[in-house]
Amino acid sequence: MQCLLHVSKHAIQAIIEEFNDILSLSKFHTTEILKEVFAKHNIEVEEEIIQEISNSVFDKNPVLVTTSEKGTLSTDYRRNKYFREHFSIIEPTELLYDRTSKKAFVYVSVNQVIELLLNRAEFLEKLVFTEESTPGFYKTFQDGSYFKQNEHFGEQELSISLALYIDDFELCNPLGTSKKIHKITALYWVIFNLPSKFRSTLHSIHLALLGKTSDVKQFGYEKFLSPLLKDLKSLEQTGLFVQTLNNYVKGSVFCVCADNLGAHALAGFQESFNVKNFCRFCVTNRGEIATTAISDFLLQLNNENVPHVNGVKSECVLSKHLSYFHPVTGFPPDILHDFFEGVIPVELSLCLKKFISKGYITLDRLNSLITSFPYKYSDRVNKPKAISKSNVEKGNIGGNGHENWTLLRFLPLLIGKSIPEQEPA
Repeated sequence: MQCLLHVSKHAIQAIIEEFNDILSLSKFHTTEILKEVFAKHNIEVEEEIIQEISNSVFDKNPVLVTTSEKGTLSTDYRRNKYFREHFSIIEPTELLYDRTSKKAFVYVSVNQVIELLLNRAEFLEKLVFTEESTPGFYKTFQDGSYFKQNEHFGEQELSISLALYIDDFELCNPLGTSKKIHKITALYWVIFNLPSKFRSTLHSIHLALLGKTSDVKQFGYEKFLSPLLKDLKSLEQTGLFVQTLNNYVKGSVFCVCADNLGAHALAGFQESFNVKNFCRFCVTNRGEIATTAISDFLLQLNNENVPHVNGVKSECVLSKHLSYFHPVTGFPPDILHDFFEGVIPVELSLCLKKFISKGYITLDRLNSLITSFPYKYSDRVNKPKAISKSNVEKGNIGGNGHENWTLLRFLPLLIGKSIPEQEPA
């Protein structure tokens, strides 16, 4: 109830107490049922024996024993004590940015969680430390050049690759008066060595840090990430001893997933995308991007006295403390915002506008096909909405990233037979 269904502690306490009352009331019915069964089989049993059987059944009931007044699960304090004694609980630690402000953030030790997981045989057997790659085929992140060029992953036979994910979320209505007041910055992580079918499940994604966004901006990422960086540095240099392997397993951060704003903030790049140098992969500028090939990115500042050079504001906190992380190769592109909410809706609107102008299809017919198509499975949840004329005119089809992804995949099935094969668009 507490971890999976997110029932509040107050509600859990009320449920347990009511459950206990229901079980207590069943004691009388148990005695009566025993009498009926004995009578049905013509067995004469003394009243005291029937009562003793009833009391034994009642007193040995595991739910009643644990939820009674002094039971192990009867109060929140006793439940937490039981969890600590019988389960592998890693408590979050509250840390202060400094002693004067009293502002705090919360950290769950990454190394403790990794050590716990690696010492579980059922988890360890699913990890893929090294995998033979076939030239020209990309099956996992280990087939990519960034992984192969990384000194740490190349040298260590037993090495785990971590992916971090950082983002902000609103606790309150993001459109109301509480906007940004209670905004939280969260950092999660996942072990990349897991096969993708396990890696993408929620229970494989672990929380590392939580802090108020306003505090993170005030004190900076270095203080917010300090306990995490300390753990990661230890993981890189010393590693964690795994009893089942009888060996130390080292690890490092392979990449950080984030939206463009979060990636630029953490990497030390310009956080405004209306500036001259806005790209974290190359030094192209806004005037050249449509016509120029990607050039090499200049990481180091040319002059320490110049505040911003080629879009770089400051040194990346992760690369400053970790030996094998690079701010250019370590922040992959944000496929949701760049593609499914960026290029794709613009490209689709241009194509559709061309098809409609040439008379291949009408907007009404297209919308009819979109809304009537028999979507299945996850596509039913993410089925695209009808496209308005104003959106097409503006150069955008509307819709969120998931809806645009679905439309992109199904559009050939929806209108393909109406479009000539030689049509350039």
